[in-house]
Amino acid sequence: MAFTPTNVNDWLFTIAGLDPANGNTQPVPQPFLGQYVTELNTPAPPATPEATPADIQANLENFPFNPNPPPTNVVTDLFFRTTVADFVLREFQLAWGVVPTSGSATSQYDAWVARVIDNPANMTGGMSMALAGTTNFMTTIGAISPDQPASIGMINKLCANAGIPVGAGAAALVGTPIWQVLQDFATSSVVTNALAAPIANFQNLLLNAAPGAPPPAGNILTLPGSSGSTFTLTPNADVPPAFATSTPGAVFNAFPVVSTLGIPNNTLNAGDNLQYAGAYWLTWFGLAGAVACVYAAMLWRRTHPKPSQRP
Repeated sequence: MAFTPTNVNDWLFTIAGLDPANGNTQPVPQPFLGQYVTELNTPAPPATPEATPADIQANLENFPFNPNPPPTNVVTDLFFRTTVADFVLREFQLAWGVVPTSGSATSQYDAWVARVIDNPANMTGGMSMALAGTTNFMTTIGAISPDQPASIGMINKLCANAGIPVGAGAAALVGTPIWQVLQDFATSSVVTNALAAPIANFQNLLLNAAPGAPPPAGNILTLPGSSGSTFTLTPNADVPPAFATSTPGAVFNAFPVVSTLGIPNNTLNAGDNLQYAGAYWLTWFGLAGAVACVYAAMLWRRTHPKPSQRP
């Protein structure tokens, strides 16, 4: 088939969460649009073209740097809209542990990308404050206001949503207003790098969806096509759906933690319910319970010593 500017623009709209029904029809700028179309159609079929749709789509997804670039003669540039789309996806994953709704003129993806484009201040704190002020976020994170100082438990939750361990940089944010912590996470290079591949996978799912199929939904780390998923447990009860996956190779990190009373503990506790919904899901489902039973047995033995065996 011969590719047209419409094909390339539609790819960008899909990747960047821009719905033409909302008037968000900013096209790929020239001369890049013309160059992309030329590369897709040169030489003419049935010869192998200089660039494939997957090449161009990867370019649109991964500005300003594509770690697996298409041929060197395919033009690359920083598209602000794609940068905004990636930021919006990081914010949703961090705050709610899910991708935004997509695929319609009323989708969260389209709405937030449009808001940030219209007002770039949303990218420097406005969106973080808005999401941190939602009931969903505060209930999940354990806060009563977006200005509440972040606890280590809140930091652990954000790290879990990003699929990263709790490093020294993250732990140093304890005491910072939680909305600011969300902003710092969303713009950090560690989180950006950790979510780059899952974001590209989500955008590919949008690009390759069958007509009429529901858009991808749920945790971006466990969507179909993910190479694996990492869950960082928190001191609180970690339960599905946030701590469940059907992705082979999933990792559940249980790091040591010190409570506010100074008592050493571990993030794997009796309230956890970790589910790998694959061939061995019962192993994960019962892991926390097994640990709890062992711990309870140890406590019982301490409080119920064996009777003396002396005659």
